Amino acid sequence: MRGSDFTPDPGAETFLLVPQALLVVFDLKPVVSNLVWNIEAFLRLTVVERNADRYREEIRRDETGAITGVERHYDYEELSRVNVTLTPDLGLARSWASGLWTPDERSPLGIAGITKQEPFELAGQVYFAGRVDDENALLNWLVATWDDPSSVIVGIDEVSEGVFVPHGAGEMENVTVVPPAWIGFQREGLRDSVIAGPEFVGDTASSPSRIVALRTIREVPIPGRRRRSNLPRGTFYGVGKRSLDLVASFFAMSLLAPVYLLIAILIHHFDGNPILFRHVRQGRGGREFKCLKFRTMRNDAEELAGNLGALDQSDGPQVFIRDDPRVTQLGRFLRMTSLDELPQFWNVFRGHMSIVGPRPSPERENQFCPAWREARLSVRPGITGLWQVRRTRAPGRDFQEWIRYDLEYVRRASFLLDMQIVLKTFITLALRLRKDG
Repeated sequence: MRGSDFTPDPGAETFLLVPQALLVVFDLKPVVSNLVWNIEAFLRLTVVERNADRYREEIRRDETGAITGVERHYDYEELSRVNVTLTPDLGLARSWASGLWTPDERSPLGIAGITKQEPFELAGQVYFAGRVDDENALLNWLVATWDDPSSVIVGIDEVSEGVFVPHGAGEMENVTVVPPAWIGFQREGLRDSVIAGPEFVGDTASSPSRIVALRTIREVPIPGRRRRSNLPRGTFYGVGKRSLDLVASFFAMSLLAPVYLLIAILIHHFDGNPILFRHVRQGRGGREFKCLKFRTMRNDAEELAGNLGALDQSDGPQVFIRDDPRVTQLGRFLRMTSLDELPQFWNVFRGHMSIVGPRPSPERENQFCPAWREARLSVRPGITGLWQVRRTRAPGRDFQEWIRYDLEYVRRASFLLDMQIVLKTFITLALRLRKDG
């Protein structure tokens, strides 16, 4: 940083020159060749932080001016644009740090033989030192993307996959950690809690920002956020997965058309209308859509829900009632065979969902854990997913497993993992039918 004490790390080959109190993150690959083949002593960069998933909310009114709801608009937004410099020249780096040299738009002061140079523009993230929110965001970004910090940071151990602690930190009492997470010496206030990564818990007495106490889970509204998708739309995996979803959903609906018709007739005959259950869920980027299922509950299920709270066996925002009295006799069969999920192939075809992904959830459920929400809403929800095929339904562990497997899927998403989940789904369904049959 400009104006800072400069002690170069032994073996350093390139130096990033940034204004004071500025922190930037970007992919070095696009500029490596420019830096290597550049005949000049430095390379000027413009780091642009963009956010295409940011949204604004407006109140919707009718002709009389009465408020009828809230409308959400998603807009492209440029968040920051800053200039930084890369140089392999140790002398220039020293001059920059001491304040003797500034690479202005025409030429560096007092440096001979260097001509005017246009900035190289690239995407990245921009943070400001001294701003608590920015510092926490940078730390969480590092935790989420740096798979093996122990290879560089001396004195830390990986106590479990994706969880790093310093030497001699001791055991954490009754703490469940959903990786990735870096946890320092500070252990006060962590007892009987869940740390949902990506999370950084430092050595000071300040509390981590994303801890969910098991005994005090409550719904907290989360304001507009700056989210960066783990799976950009333009990646080979993203484009290929969407193509497979289109083909698979089209053929599934075509081949299963007689099954759709038969189920619709049975529901109408035994339980009346409606045939389909439409529930508003959140998809990628928080966009809401109507998730479709064949109706498996009585028409007065919503009214009965308030009287069944004592039967809820879940440990989080979801509802799980074994032998739910609201489910119809035909509905039990549809749920046991997962046939009630078949209409969701239409959601997949429309682009609301994918074949494989996190379980689609309403906004109310997504409010309980900010880190988990940010990760799971960076991809399309799925008809099946890692949580569905790995969950144990163990008492007091269901919500924690849900967090763990959603985050694991977002970090590891690939064609191979998707195929494994699909295969495991069929195996799990066959075993369930064999057990209940």
